[in-house]
Amino acid sequence: MPDNLLVQSDTLNFYHQQVQESLRNALLYAWKAGEILSQVRSSLPHGEWTPWLSANFQGTPQTARGYMRIFEQWDEIESALATNPNLSLRRGLKILSSPNTAPSTPAQHVASTKHRTIAAHPPLA
Repeated sequence: MPDNLLVQSDTLNFYHQQVQESLRNALLYAWKAGEILSQVRSSLPHGEWTPWLSANFQGTPQTARGYMRIFEQWDEIESALATNPNLSLRRGLKILSSPNTAPSTPAQHVASTKHRTIAAHPPLA
């Protein structure tokens, strides 16, 4: 194989790895944003969440909910990443939207996220 094709192959694979890392990092950043949003929401009095979000978050309420779902249901994202390492943020949210991944009661939802802390976050690659 000519040398210029080997160089192109190396360059191509470098960019491919960058794309894969970017996809994973997007999910990890969304997880971290969801953690912060969940902490803020739980610390605010009833009725203060929406005004706080409007005043302090540059994204939409739908984006905030998506980030919080990623944080709350990270185990499902990790399972999906095991079979699809190129999982996008959009596809991850779609997976979480399926009826079998959401906690069935609010109490289960609270119990599933109660002990998650900043120290327990997935490592940013």
